[in-house]
Amino acid sequence: MPLLTLRRFIGVPLPGTDWRIRAMVRPDPDTVRVYLAHGNRTLGIDLAVRDDTGTPRTVGWWAASKLIALLRPEEPTTLAAHRVHDARDPLCEAVYDLTNWA
Repeated sequence: MPLLTLRRFIGVPLPGTDWRIRAMVRPDPDTVRVYLAHGNRTLGIDLAVRDDTGTPRTVGWWAASKLIALLRPEEPTTLAAHRVHDARDPLCEAVYDLTNWA
């Protein structure tokens, strides 16, 4: 599945959550930043688009699985562990680096 497949989910709630994908950008060739919105909050989530060998990942199911796992309200500290404290992005209140997660 190409990166464009993930774009079809813009505006659609992630399964089991109230979070919606607002937008996506490619800050570099190996990363996609997915902007998730919930109410007045917007988060930037960086995901790797290549695996450890440099092979392109099929963006879609694995990205959604990662995001859903971290946004579960019963585990509020999971996402916080990945926050990039010195990141500055005017499109979101916080950036989280999941490029090396799972």
